[in-house]
Amino acid sequence: MVRRRRRDRHRHGPNRRAATAFGPHVLVAAPRGAAAKAWRADPRSDPGCAGAVAAALVTGERAPIPAWVETAMRNSGLTHLLSISGLHIAVVAGLAFLTVRKTLLLNPWVGLHWPVKAIAILASAIAALAYTLLSGASWPTVRACLATLVVLLGTLAGRQAISCG
Repeated sequence: MVRRRRRDRHRHGPNRRAATAFGPHVLVAAPRGAAAKAWRADPRSDPGCAGAVAAALVTGERAPIPAWVETAMRNSGLTHLLSISGLHIAVVAGLAFLTVRKTLLLNPWVGLHWPVKAIAILASAIAALAYTLLSGASWPTVRACLATLVVLLGTLAGRQAISCG
């Protein structure tokens, strides 16, 4: 009877705690899996090959990439493009900034009466944070996101990008 209790406690205790763990990885697990699945299921591409590379670019999940594709990318020096880095975060933040700013400036009244640049910076920061969470929030990605947020905060404060002279 004692053995059975130990086994039951061992079998159900840690798994139950792990299932109820809370953190950023739990919040974005379903959207991240859905995004990767959608990119891999592209009917126009080679089954699993191009979709797996696209999913790796969006979510950072490199497991579904075939070995021969990863070898070819390593031999050509393109493997670093698959790891989510500062380049990816900056591109997402920059595209969000330009899209929101240009969209708001389509209306002349909004462009004259609203703080369009500040709104675009806020949207850019939200996009950078969302992409960081979607990509799995590894430490290098979080570091790149923090650097992007510092640049956005400096831009919001009115700092110039180049302050020589």
